[in-house]
Amino acid sequence: MEVSKDYLKGFNSGYMVRKNHPLLMKKLLNGVKGNSELVQGLKAGVSQFEKEVAININQFKQGKRSKGQGKGNNLGF
Repeated sequence: MEVSKDYLKGFNSGYMVRKNHPLLMKKLLNGVKGNSELVQGLKAGVSQFEKEVAININQFKQGKRSKGQGKGNNLGF
């Protein structure tokens, strides 16, 4: 699939702004109107970053569980 320059620019911007300035991105997304390729890319970049964070959190929790098993640790994480 060929991706337009505007979509790619929006995706990269959305990812980086969400990563470094999450409150700014939240306000920006609330004020964005329209559905241009730039806006679609922006939203996709934010979504991608949030998916990666969720995966990292899940992996961290899984690692904590496996390290804590068998040691009498009943904390649940």
